[in-house]
Amino acid sequence: MSDPFEHMYESKPEETKAQVFFGLAKLREEIVEKLKLVDSELEKVLGVMGVGTLVQDPSDKVVYKVVEPQGRYVHYRKLDYVRTRRTLEEKADLSMTEAQEAGFDLGELGPKRKK
Repeated sequence: MSDPFEHMYESKPEETKAQVFFGLAKLREEIVEKLKLVDSELEKVLGVMGVGTLVQDPSDKVVYKVVEPQGRYVHYRKLDYVRTRRTLEEKADLSMTEAQEAGFDLGELGPKRKK
């Protein structure tokens, strides 16, 4: 993934670097606050869906499963989800085999075949 802020790091006067820092720090704080709201709503929906529920996004055929995570960094969530990989990803937390065995059509996303 390319760095969308790469142009901001080029040689610039210190004052400008500080301004870039302030802008990024404020942007990060805004994103963290929005993420807290999204996480709160997501946890409510996951609770209603129930642990073990599998659902598929019809737009990209990615399959999600509601799980009770073992832990995540220093922040522990009571409920979370795992998903199958997307087209360009090497792997993800939910196996393609488990998703297929649950009856989901993964199309071209299907499990990688050993050569």
